Amino acid sequence: MRGAHRVAIWMGVVIALAAAALMASPAAAATFVYVGNAESNEIYVLQLSPQNGDLTVVDKTPIPGIEKPGISTPMSVSPDRRILYVGTRGEPKIAAGFTIDQATGKLTFVSAGPLADSLAYIAVDRTGRYLLGASYPGHRVTVNPIEAPGRVGRPQQVLENHPNAHSILADASNANWLTRSFPRVGTSTKRFAASAMIECALG
Repeated sequence: MRGAHRVAIWMGVVIALAAAALMASPAAAATFVYVGNAESNEIYVLQLSPQNGDLTVVDKTPIPGIEKPGISTPMSVSPDRRILYVGTRGEPKIAAGFTIDQATGKLTFVSAGPLADSLAYIAVDRTGRYLLGASYPGHRVTVNPIEAPGRVGRPQQVLENHPNAHSILADASNANWLTRSFPRVGTSTKRFAASAMIECALG
């Protein structure tokens, strides 16, 4: 449905995340797109057509417990693509976990945990045990433990002095993390050791 593209833009949706459903036959696997609407505090579930790229709305899932809308809805999917983590930037600031129905792509709310700040970007590590965040307005990066699938614990660590941090990702080894700051041109790397995030500045 080509109108889905226009609807998403009209509502000011800013984050989209695609995840392939894990079905028995790879040839029959469907691809779903998850779009966060910060104004309505909903996640739009859309199915992507492999033939022409059109999007069809499958469902709209509310993010429970939100009292004040934020400015965007960062999202990250678990390594096995069975859990979608959704951050909120209004009040309260939480990370909500949703299970992904492997056949339909629909979401079911599991739990929500507190975030340390308004996060412009979140990312699950490659083990699925930690949720990393980058706060553009807070100038910091954060880490929350994932206590069980879909259940985010309280912030474990907050690192300051990262001006306008707007992204954070794990490298292929899952031993190092890269975060970008803006407008300063530069990259910092973080390394996990004994379940703690250790900062190592690059020259």
